[in-house]
Amino acid sequence: MRLLYIITRGTPLFSYPILKKIRCFVYRKHFNAENLIVAHGVMIKPSHKNESSSISFGKNVVLDKEVLIDYTAKVTIGDFVTISEGAKVFTHNHSVDDKIDIQYSEILSNDLIIQDYVWIGANAIILPTVKKIGYGAVIAAGAVVTKEVKPYEVVGGNPAKVIKKRNIEQ
Repeated sequence: MRLLYIITRGTPLFSYPILKKIRCFVYRKHFNAENLIVAHGVMIKPSHKNESSSISFGKNVVLDKEVLIDYTAKVTIGDFVTISEGAKVFTHNHSVDDKIDIQYSEILSNDLIIQDYVWIGANAIILPTVKKIGYGAVIAAGAVVTKEVKPYEVVGGNPAKVIKKRNIEQ
């Protein structure tokens, strides 16, 4: 895990195009992911490790610069998913009702499924209340997603609302 940190966050050396192949190779091996493309500054980690903490990637997933994925709960990312620059995916929160000091409060987490052909736009935030992002959905840049996104929906805003349904020939 230390090597993964050095390659992705610890030094800008691995941001050079020639060394990007090494970074992607290490991620592919570590997460057993086929054709995973990972830009510089990506952070994939469980914020609070527990027995359900896990992440799996489908084929041809792209994680752009400065993406953060918290897999305190189980995260499943499908095939041909793109998560754009600065997007953040959270699977946990802290209870605000049980202790005055939030850092010692109960950890609440939800599993997340991101189905195939999803595009999560730049600086979008997926909150831990989201359980599924449907097949072919698009999350607009800067959107704050608080609930499930159905297949082919395009959502945007804060909180994210449906903007339209994609007109895709199937």
